[in-house]
Amino acid sequence: MDAETATRYRASRVVPEAEELHRLLVDAGFHGVQMCPHVMTIRLPPVEAFVLCHLAATPVAGTVAALREEQRATLAAQVGRALQPYAAGEGVEVPDEANIAMAHT
Repeated sequence: MDAETATRYRASRVVPEAEELHRLLVDAGFHGVQMCPHVMTIRLPPVEAFVLCHLAATPVAGTVAALREEQRATLAAQVGRALQPYAAGEGVEVPDEANIAMAHT
């Protein structure tokens, strides 16, 4: 995949930092805004079993679908190598975090 495709994929994962999210909520008229950062571990099956199906449900689905079979296999192998540090048992465990906001109008 090229840089443009990677940027489109990452766009679905871009979220504001806690301070920016707090400001956006206050600017939108919410009161008593509280931010609760939450760290979690996402457990995934073996990369070969999920990566292409996962990508088919993202903004890069068309690009992945247009690849030849051997290109898709190469992509899955590259993702597998990139996720190797997160290997756990048969699958992978990837850290993720989110900012949960609580507020009232």
